[in-house]
Amino acid sequence: KNVNILTNLFNGILRPNFTDDYLYFIYPTSNGFNLGRINNNLSSLSPPSIKKIVYPNKIEIEKSDKNFEEKDYSPIETLVPRFFLPNLFTDYEGTVLGVFTANQDILGKHTYFLEIDYGLQSLELYYKLSYTNESFKPSISLLSYSQPILYYKFYRIADFWERETVLDISADFKLPLPKSHKLTIGARFENKNSLSVLKNNTFYGIPIFEGEKNSIYLSFLYGRFGKAPLSLGSESGYEIELTMNKYLTDLGSDIKGYDILFFFGKYFQLGEIYKHRTLLLDFKAGFSEETKTAQNAFSLGGIPSITNPFYLRGYPQNFLTGKYISTLSLEYKYPISYIFKGPGTKPVFMEKLYNVIFYDAGSVWDEQNSFKKENIRNSIGTELRADVTLGYWAKVTPILGIAQGLNKDGATMVYFNITTNF
Repeated sequence: KNVNILTNLFNGILRPNFTDDYLYFIYPTSNGFNLGRINNNLSSLSPPSIKKIVYPNKIEIEKSDKNFEEKDYSPIETLVPRFFLPNLFTDYEGTVLGVFTANQDILGKHTYFLEIDYGLQSLELYYKLSYTNESFKPSISLLSYSQPILYYKFYRIADFWERETVLDISADFKLPLPKSHKLTIGARFENKNSLSVLKNNTFYGIPIFEGEKNSIYLSFLYGRFGKAPLSLGSESGYEIELTMNKYLTDLGSDIKGYDILFFFGKYFQLGEIYKHRTLLLDFKAGFSEETKTAQNAFSLGGIPSITNPFYLRGYPQNFLTGKYISTLSLEYKYPISYIFKGPGTKPVFMEKLYNVIFYDAGSVWDEQNSFKKENIRNSIGTELRADVTLGYWAKVTPILGIAQGLNKDGATMVYFNITTNF
């Protein structure tokens, strides 16, 4: 409960009046910043006198014939996109080419992301859109996307593709509690539509669900991740998130029931000697009591994305499905180079280059296929990541990875991905 004065010795700024026996200051090091102190032998000194500079008692403002009118702040002028980046993936026919952008107004009250994709062979149009408004409390978020989803070797038969279209609207309430508690209330409207050819609504004899999965949900987030100067993202702390999703026929849902999701993440710092080297433990689990469909409630496999929270690198996307799911990831992260350079004042700034070594494990099951230890899939791999700031604000992390699945259905997977902070 003591009040200490912080100053910067390199600026030559000192205050002569102190509240204790020490002068505190911060100074840069090769790994960040440290706090130092020296004995206060300056308390008896008076402030230095400044000569040859006159401070007028009255400042005369130059008169102008122009009339200036006060206006309310409008975020539109600062929300114009400052960058566009390409996007490349595949759908059921082949290559999909797209472009995405993002921006935030200068006061940070409005944030958006927009991606438009087009299938060169399928002629299908896809998109992703997110928007957050923090102008008032609670903050309002909107997420919408229409994307192709692959179920690899569906029921061990053939690849099955569907289009997943989602509209998610939520309100975030910041609770007056420590550790950044947050309560989220939202509604999610999801439509599933087959992209693969069906015969009598079946795929090789398997009845396919096409229709609405509409729900309301309640989510509680507890904990907080911490950062430090020169850190490679979060380096300390933990977060626990519990979500309950209830499907309602009153919202037009074609299925009934509920899902429960549990997420836990914990960062471990590896000591002062290994500065900015961290170990992340990430655990996810899901439990469902919804109407049984061929696609099931949860699916396992693939790389992380907005449509794939239960990823398992080194295995195909959605290669297994079930009513219950759990995944565990361990990631060791260490720096390679601190670049901190950009092309002048252009809206591109290269920050850091670092590497991640990971281990993934996961399993999915239901009543017919119960949980068994020997059915757990494992993988190892490494990712080269770079932190880049675009448009003077957006944090973008390109990822080049290679993963090796260690069990049945595993393969050597080389992939490229882009993650963002918005």
